[in-house]
Amino acid sequence: MSENSKINILYISSVCADELYKELEKNVKEPMQYSIQKFHNSIINGLNKSKNVKIDALCGLPINRKNIKKIIFKKIIVKNKNVKYIHMRFINLPIVKQISICMGMVCDLIKWNKQNKGNKNKIIIFDASYITITPVLVFISKILKIKKVAIVADIYGYMSDKI
Repeated sequence: MSENSKINILYISSVCADELYKELEKNVKEPMQYSIQKFHNSIINGLNKSKNVKIDALCGLPINRKNIKKIIFKKIIVKNKNVKYIHMRFINLPIVKQISICMGMVCDLIKWNKQNKGNKNKIIIFDASYITITPVLVFISKILKIKKVAIVADIYGYMSDKI
């Protein structure tokens, strides 16, 4: 099967490659939300079972300043089960983190689009609750004429365990 007949998926969420998630878990002060990790990895692993699918995952690490005091995080690329996980570089400070991840994802989205230029079978699947990138992603994918699918798993008013 040629690369141009494959369906190229860009999966955008806060999922991590499994080994990186386990490493982060060792260093956080508060437990991370494993349900998000499990949910998105289940979708990725299910899609990955198809032989005519190629998946790249753009990921913002599921951490914050309360969990980890480290400030500068470099880009980490992990290949796992034919899925390329690209964990964005960012500065772990309130608001700055979201802006730096958003800018990195926009750059990588444009780069991914160029790499798959001749392929009409491109699609972006994204976590709609990832509000940092969603509006920008919808806008850019419209300009680039890339199909997109939003996954809505949680509604913000019900996401907190304090309710």
